[in-house]
Amino acid sequence: MHPLPRLLLIFLPLALGAAEIRPGDTLEQVRQTLGAPRGQAESGDRLLLYYERGEVELQDDVVTRVALLSRDAHEAESARRAAEAQRLREADEIRRARLRTEGEALKARQLADPDFRGASPARQVAFWEDFVRRYPDVPGHEELLLARLRLAEQHEQERREKENTERLARLEARLAESEARALAAEHRPERRVYRSFHPGYLRHGHPQNHWPIDYGDFNFSHPLGTPLHKLGGSTLAETETDRREPDRGRYLRRDHRSERRR
Repeated sequence: MHPLPRLLLIFLPLALGAAEIRPGDTLEQVRQTLGAPRGQAESGDRLLLYYERGEVELQDDVVTRVALLSRDAHEAESARRAAEAQRLREADEIRRARLRTEGEALKARQLADPDFRGASPARQVAFWEDFVRRYPDVPGHEELLLARLRLAEQHEQERREKENTERLARLEARLAESEARALAAEHRPERRVYRSFHPGYLRHGHPQNHWPIDYGDFNFSHPLGTPLHKLGGSTLAETETDRREPDRGRYLRRDHRSERRR
């Protein structure tokens, strides 16, 4: 085919459209002939009007370039686009119908599978999340909600079991500690308790301060040299009642000034 007729076929629709609007027409003529544009763009003194059939360029409100399809070419192009859109819609309907059939069959198989019904809640949640994403037209949100509730109950039960285990471990540790203290107390040697009659500022200098001392509630108003059994207050420990009188008097006659120097 000769190149010239081919070029004529390409530019003929534009030429027919340009017959309506020609370079040199005014902006007012363009609007009267083509109507209001779908959009426009301005840059300095240049104005570009967009129509469904093409575009028109003006400078100082005078047409300088026309790129419009003829009405017949525009109608043919519109019909082609409508047919393409219809074809895509039909293909999408076919795809969605296929996915719906596939999803319903898969859902029925899973609900009838005893292994799946006895699976862990985490596995069921993962399956139904993927199911509702892959098959949006097949009902599956109710099964997903139930699986999530079972998973939440499982987590709550595990949390309670963990708390009970930790509480039991703490109780066992306390019991073991109590038993260890009781056993140590059974094997601890007998301790002799000494009761002091010294006033507060001399108690730390007591000659027996290396043993457990019970200072008691002695009455320190008695004169120095009063026997211990006449001081009153707390009763002497049984380990001290067997002491001889000179031994008890030895503590009463002790020089307190020497205790301060110590």
